[in-house]
Amino acid sequence: MALLQLAAVGLALGVGALVAGSPQHLLPALGVLVTAGLVGALGRPLTPLRLARPAPLTGLVAVLALVPAAAYAWDMARATDNPEQTWGLDHYPTQAGFAVAVVLVAALASYAAGSRRSARLPALTAAFCAVWMGSLSLVWPDRIASLGTGWGVVAIAWGVVLAAVVTVETGPR
Repeated sequence: MALLQLAAVGLALGVGALVAGSPQHLLPALGVLVTAGLVGALGRPLTPLRLARPAPLTGLVAVLALVPAAAYAWDMARATDNPEQTWGLDHYPTQAGFAVAVVLVAALASYAAGSRRSARLPALTAAFCAVWMGSLSLVWPDRIASLGTGWGVVAIAWGVVLAAVVTVETGPR
């Protein structure tokens, strides 16, 4: 499941790069995807992961984030005001990829919910990311990449609900 998450993040970074029209952002996306491939190829043989029908509640929670995450990703991919950079790369396409990754990883949790061990890792990863981004948005609501206070609260609530729902659907430890 961790390799699938890593691949989902690489894919999400690629989506952010393509939507932003930023070919240089495809390099980190490719790097993450190659890393996932190498770790998978060089690691011990993996137990095949059976992806079942999506768990209904976890899937619903993931789908609920789709439209707001897509809107945020679009806004970030198109943002040009006062860009911050790391290693010569503007942060906005990566922020767009972040939104896509949270939804993709939550969807992975939905498909893996038949296996308690497999579902909890992606669900808690996506939930933590949403709560963290929501918290940062509450602290710094005026930053360009912020969700703002209202959507920050929504992100926190969504993350908490995702964690709770996957815990219910996967049963007790």
